[in-house]
Amino acid sequence: MFRSLEIAGPEEYRLDDLTATLLAASGDQRDVISDVHSPFFSAVFEERTLLPATTAPRGHVTLAQWLLQD
Repeated sequence: MFRSLEIAGPEEYRLDDLTATLLAASGDQRDVISDVHSPFFSAVFEERTLLPATTAPRGHVTLAQWLLQD
């Protein structure tokens, strides 16, 4: 049987903003252009589709803090 556990960080990010932040943190200054109608593995998501349930355990480390870790 397959079981899953949903977890989340303390912040919400749009996928395009998260991608741009991670690229910039690695020194990559390319622009990230979003297209709300573009499929992702053949699926078109709504604005909040990839967010965890409100009952999901939340972490305490922000993205900025995580990026500063070695």
